Amino acid sequence: MKSELIEIKEALSPTFRMKNITPLTEDYIEYLTEVARSHPLKRSRILLHNSQKEKKHTMIIVKIKGCVEVINPLNAKNKKIKVMKGSFVARRIEEEIVYRENETVDFDPQLHYEFEVLSEVLIIQEEITYF
Repeated sequence: MKSELIEIKEALSPTFRMKNITPLTEDYIEYLTEVARSHPLKRSRILLHNSQKEKKHTMIIVKIKGCVEVINPLNAKNKKIKVMKGSFVARRIEEEIVYRENETVDFDPQLHYEFEVLSEVLIIQEEITYF
């Protein structure tokens, strides 16, 4: 399974792309979890879009409890996050909202947020559509 992944070296956290289009199985999620646990940023991801040039970027991201991530503004139309497993809190200025399993949330990508993982493991599907 690991041999089916290509690591994107220029990313800040462990990032992979599949060599071939195959179903994303539990083995991939377990591998991402293992990688996230051993990385200082406590996260890893698989890109599901074919190229950085595509307007729509889709990825599966695994984050581990203790992961606090500052989300800087993006030059994008929208950002959607579907919580597949676990929970996280999104903070912006004085607002704090907890998102849980099976929730899908639209965020304004041009705003600044802070995300903190509350569960032991958080698995999300993130879609960003660029201009």
